[in-house]
Amino acid sequence: MNYLTGTWTRIREQYAARRTPEGVRPLAMLYWRILLSFVLIVVIGALWYGVSSVISVAKTLAGATNTVSLPAPSVDPATVQALVQQFETRQSQFETLSTEPVPAIPDPSR
Repeated sequence: MNYLTGTWTRIREQYAARRTPEGVRPLAMLYWRILLSFVLIVVIGALWYGVSSVISVAKTLAGATNTVSLPAPSVDPATVQALVQQFETRQSQFETLSTEPVPAIPDPSR
């Protein structure tokens, strides 16, 4: 308790002497230590949050292993044949369009 009271007394004395050259340095050191402490708390908090997020994701991934396999989709041969026929039709249309000459487009400005 005496240490805490003595600390506050010294801080008040230093603040009272803040306009003297001898009083500026201790206040600057106090300010610097407070800033470093704040940064240390922020870094520790960020690390704690990151580690807890990684652990949470790892637990989710570990518990989410999918052991149930989905049934294979049923493939109807008639549907597959119709799809192949459509692709062949499109291929033949493409080949006929690529071999025919491009029709002349009239100039719209005339």
